[in-house]
Amino acid sequence: MIERIFGLLRDKGLLDDAVVVITSDHGDLLGEYGRVGHGRFAPVDPLLRVPLLVYDSDGVRSQARALASTVDVAPTLLHRIGAPIPDNWAGEALDAPARRDAVAMQTSTGRAVVVQTGGALWKYTVEESGQATRLFNLSRDPQERNDMLLSADPAVLAIVMAAYRAAFMPAEPQAGS
Repeated sequence: MIERIFGLLRDKGLLDDAVVVITSDHGDLLGEYGRVGHGRFAPVDPLLRVPLLVYDSDGVRSQARALASTVDVAPTLLHRIGAPIPDNWAGEALDAPARRDAVAMQTSTGRAVVVQTGGALWKYTVEESGQATRLFNLSRDPQERNDMLLSADPAVLAIVMAAYRAAFMPAEPQAGS
């Protein structure tokens, strides 16, 4: 299908000076965790990991990143055309040096943050009820089967928790500001 789309764009001469982005807003469970679909499920990897393909006619290449998000699409396009990226945008240009070490994500029933620290990717999830919190070392356990919340290095846990708080519990405005 992608080949057909690019064939049509090429035939119409639209790829000569173009940036084409192919992505999705969410993934789907296809039997993982005994479930199918994308409705009211915790923020597990098959729901959060989506394709993000960028074609640039100028041959600009971006390295694959462990911490990329759909919020990076608009900043990437602005960077590509030389336009400023608003400071209050959460995303960053994927063809520029990475500035972050964490990415936050949310489903209808939970929140998660993925943090790169100590040479590993860690994912901390909190389900909507607040009853279930989990920590996974995605570098060693990409299927999210081994909850390490009670056994992780306290320094790693502190870094991950700080990233979660920064993403989902913004500081209260100070009086008089």
